[in-house]
Amino acid sequence: MSPLSRIDVSLIEPDFRLRVELALQELSRSGVAFVATCGFRSAQEQDALYGSGRTTRGPIITHARAFESAHQFGLAIDVVRDIDDKPGVQPSWHAGDYLPLAMATKKFGLVWGGLWRFPDAPHIQDDRVLTSYQMAALKSAWLKSAGASTQEKLNVVWSAHREGKK
Repeated sequence: MSPLSRIDVSLIEPDFRLRVELALQELSRSGVAFVATCGFRSAQEQDALYGSGRTTRGPIITHARAFESAHQFGLAIDVVRDIDDKPGVQPSWHAGDYLPLAMATKKFGLVWGGLWRFPDAPHIQDDRVLTSYQMAALKSAWLKSAGASTQEKLNVVWSAHREGKK
């Protein structure tokens, strides 16, 4: 089974998706299994997560509001470490179990959230979506596509993202 089988990969930028899949497959071959749990996230979903611990009960989950996360643009994936061979995913939330992601993500031109000021060990994102300026450009492309489907908006964003890489 693909490590990305639990998310809608059609909403993940194809080049980014391939690099994540290669990194996770390489880790799996070395006996370290990770499974994707979240890919694309709507602005509403992101704001709801941001509200946790702020406007609703619960722990603070994220420091990113809507359009401040690469998830809204199909350029981020969250994973969980599967710690044994039992049926289904047996998740580990121990930070040390995510350290293998550091080298694997770097090798494939990805960024691991475990190295951030506010560590996010399950988070992997494209290496060219790091600054607020880059995020604002993607948000602008998204908003210019008002009325389009999510997939059409993502196609516009991904085109702008590719142009920004040149």
